[in-house]
Amino acid sequence: MDDLAKWSAHIVDLRTLFSEWERRRVAGHAWTTRFREIESVCMFTLLIENGTDQRYLIGFQQHGQDNTPVKVNRLFDDFGEIEDCDVLLIDDPKQYGESDVLHHRCQLVSYLNQPSTSESDLVKFLEIKKLKVASDDDLRLIIHVEQEGRFNYAFLSAYLNHRQPTCPYSQVFAFGQNGDNPRKWFCVQVYPDLAILPELDDQTAKALVLDREQYTKVTNTKNEA
Repeated sequence: MDDLAKWSAHIVDLRTLFSEWERRRVAGHAWTTRFREIESVCMFTLLIENGTDQRYLIGFQQHGQDNTPVKVNRLFDDFGEIEDCDVLLIDDPKQYGESDVLHHRCQLVSYLNQPSTSESDLVKFLEIKKLKVASDDDLRLIIHVEQEGRFNYAFLSAYLNHRQPTCPYSQVFAFGQNGDNPRKWFCVQVYPDLAILPELDDQTAKALVLDREQYTKVTNTKNEA
């Protein structure tokens, strides 16, 4: 992102956002790109929180400065990608209203409806969709593997670490559901280091959703020149 660009972000706690997502899912909401992205960022957040004391808020960027709070339903409709960033993960401040906290820019992609989950098909997909972009050392790529099949994360890690030109992201993660009864999810950091995160089960996921402060309204942060 241009260092001189001005943007603001509407911030919501995961419990509020995921509850609204689940309400819409039960009501038969269409699986639009933004609807999938919100599921992806919620599940990824729970996976990286699992086994830690860290809790994150989720931010949706918009151009310019706007301190007007918005209702959570607007986050499903009015916000999209800005300069390769879909959402922000923001360290949950200890006190509501604190703004000087770390934020992490994230690009989301769903691996779905592809020929297979083979090494060649996954690499081809990423090269076409996500790897031919400008290098950005402040941007994570998060791959949601929504397609059944074997996922060779060791191969993907080796490919990204030996790719020329170098991988354009600061970090790359892949995650997906790997169990149905009970539901379970895996998450792996594949770049720059290979790191397997603790598996997340359904019971732990539900507990993590509740284990956070729930804010009564969407708040705001900003980035200024």
